[in-house]
Amino acid sequence: MTPTGRLKKPSLSQMCEWIVAAWNTIPEEMVSKRFKVTSISNAMDGTEDDAVWLTSPDSETSSESDIDSNESRRAASAQFKCPEKTGYFPDPVQCDLYYKCKQGEAEEKLCPDGLVFDDSNPSQARCDIPANVECGDRSELQDPQPSEGCPRANGYFRHSDAQVCDKFFNCVDGVPNVLPCPPGLIYDDTRSTCAWPSESRRTDCVHSKRESLDDGFSCPEGEVIGPNGRALPHPTFPHPDDCQKFYICRNGVMPQRGSCPSGTVYNEVSFKCDEPENVPGW
Repeated sequence: MTPTGRLKKPSLSQMCEWIVAAWNTIPEEMVSKRFKVTSISNAMDGTEDDAVWLTSPDSETSSESDIDSNESRRAASAQFKCPEKTGYFPDPVQCDLYYKCKQGEAEEKLCPDGLVFDDSNPSQARCDIPANVECGDRSELQDPQPSEGCPRANGYFRHSDAQVCDKFFNCVDGVPNVLPCPPGLIYDDTRSTCAWPSESRRTDCVHSKRESLDDGFSCPEGEVIGPNGRALPHPTFPHPDDCQKFYICRNGVMPQRGSCPSGTVYNEVSFKCDEPENVPGW
């Protein structure tokens, strides 16, 4: 107040302090405070141009959306009844939705897109790929967040090229990484794993292309029974011209060259390198 008794005009800094103080008194549940100062008028002459803008043009829409989302979450949590006072429990209809219960109060939680809640241990909040979790009647999922190569943000998915059956995508936060299956196996997206074509549920990759070496050798079809009467997982075959060399078929389908140590030769009976005197016909 001036010596004459008139109210003294406040400074700009005082007005800003008053505005901030008043803003902080608004209950948090009443409004989203994600606002920013977009302009402050330099003229403080009492006209309506004197204003401090606290909202950006699109903040009203964002604020309403956030409020609706928070209200929906609170409503869902209020409806869910904790089976125990403490623990993590599944939503009855949505497999990637679960609740954290603390002192009997439920808080809604959501797994990352592509993962679902594993309810096998109520003391742990664990999200896993769908192939590892039995969702049962919890068939609903959150809306997908796809990106190139990733139908969902997280998980294992078949290659985008339908002709590429022996590779798959490992997606983490929407970023795809191409991984190969072991030789002879194809990616089975029903189980999120690599499998033999005969054991896979995929029908578009049964007749996979067989690899061959530059000399024309390719792994023959069918099992090779070893000396112990069991099928060899990586059978070997003699070289047609060099007794010290041989071929090995990784997983029975991927051909590679092999060579015996100096002084030994390949034994077709034992399927391994041996002393020459132990090899029939040497």
